[in-house]
Amino acid sequence: MKTAPVFVYGTLTSPQVVRTLLGKNSASVLEFQPARLLGYSRHPVKNCVYPGMIPHPEKEVRGCLLENVSFHEMKLLDWFEGDEYERRLVQVSIERSPSLVEAHAYVWKPHLLHSLRLEEEWCYETFCNKNLNCYIQKTVGPCRKEMENLGMTSDQ
Repeated sequence: MKTAPVFVYGTLTSPQVVRTLLGKNSASVLEFQPARLLGYSRHPVKNCVYPGMIPHPEKEVRGCLLENVSFHEMKLLDWFEGDEYERRLVQVSIERSPSLVEAHAYVWKPHLLHSLRLEEEWCYETFCNKNLNCYIQKTVGPCRKEMENLGMTSDQ
């Protein structure tokens, strides 16, 4: 059984990150579709390579709609995102289409606003060029191993 799609806008926009996190079998059936979310902005988290997204009425965030996400995969994504984010249902615009789609999105918690660099926008291209490989090796890979050790990766 599948859930609503997930709007990803940061490190999870990388298919390599998703494949490493969820496992090759899971990630092979997921679809990435270019999308944007109106009314939000994306900012670097201080001393980290990933962003947080917050409501901002005059901005938009470009990312991807991750489709065909199972309930089990959603649990893994929730665990990976951790306590800094709150999963919400939002209305996402699909690129080159007038339609809106209801999707889950991970929004930075308001009481942690002080830990974002609000004067900057987070840049996916910069992340890929400077940090992607190291992030996969030092963050995503160990996270996957921890999920395996906790027995979380067997689909239930």
